Amino acid sequence: MMLNRWRIKTLLGISLLFIGGLSFATEPSNTPPATNPENNGQYIVKADDTLYSIAWQFGLDYRVIAAMNHLQAPYDLSIGQRLILVEPQHTAPPGLGNPPIIVKHLSGYPSQTLSMATESKTTSKSPEKNISAGWIWPTAGTVTKGYSTTSDNMNKGIDITGKLGQPVVAAANGEVVYSGNGIPGYGNLIIVKHNTNYLTAYAYNEKNLVKEGQTVKGGEKIALMGTGETTKPELHFEIRYEGQPVNPVNYLPKR
Repeated sequence: MMLNRWRIKTLLGISLLFIGGLSFATEPSNTPPATNPENNGQYIVKADDTLYSIAWQFGLDYRVIAAMNHLQAPYDLSIGQRLILVEPQHTAPPGLGNPPIIVKHLSGYPSQTLSMATESKTTSKSPEKNISAGWIWPTAGTVTKGYSTTSDNMNKGIDITGKLGQPVVAAANGEVVYSGNGIPGYGNLIIVKHNTNYLTAYAYNEKNLVKEGQTVKGGEKIALMGTGETTKPELHFEIRYEGQPVNPVNYLPKR
């Protein structure tokens, strides 16, 4: 059964709609979801998945997954479809096998292969901070937990406290590529694609106000702030460059 452009729909839609109305109070997961190791580096597509949300969970570049699986935009997926996430000679990412090694840039997949995904792979060695629309803070409030790469205090983004229901806005112009609650630990989540390299995520939302496929402007309201792990109102915000988390404070304007 083939899905529409943006979302996998099933007869469980009513249940998902009910769950979507809840506000989660759990910490965003810092490790990829557990998957049967017998899948040998493959991922089985489930309801609510998009190519972008799958790539997000495993810290991979969506273009690499698309190329390895011969997917072209708009990246339609089917429930039960098996996606290859790693090359045969590499060990699977965490949750797909042992030992846990994430493959960021996969060898053997040159730019001409990646062109099957209709988007060229960048050759830059470091993230470029500027995108066409610039960056703005996604909400008002105080940063209570910063970006960290330490194993005992890992945080892939920043947590900003505020008031329940206050506006959450897009940090830059882009396209909504995920809007749902299918990724454990993020609650109601929105992922926005800004260009071929950059994605941002907005988690813990009380309510998502945008749909997948929708174009948004920087500063446009996309959600209402919900509650995080502390049950206090907060937004968990992330920026990913080629699938990898980067420190949002290095991109956002000084306050």
